[in-house]
Amino acid sequence: MSDSEIRIWKPNLRFNIGDVVYMKSDINRKTPMTITNYDDPDDVSDYVLRYLTSQKIMETVYLADSALMT
Repeated sequence: MSDSEIRIWKPNLRFNIGDVVYMKSDINRKTPMTITNYDDPDDVSDYVLRYLTSQKIMETVYLADSALMT
C-alpha cells in the first residue's frame, strides 16, 4: 500500500518510512528503530520497524504510532 493510500485509512500517523524512532519505554534512547513499512490498515499496529538487538541481531517488530517517539 502506498503512503497516500495508507494515510486515507490512518490519517493521524506521525512518521514516514525511513524515520528513526524509539519506543516510548526506551527513555535513554538506546535502541533506534527504523520504520521500514506501514502495517495493514486493519491491524492494531501501524508500522513495521527493524532494529539491532544488543547481540547485533536484526529484529522486526510491528508497533502502533502511540508506542513511538522521536
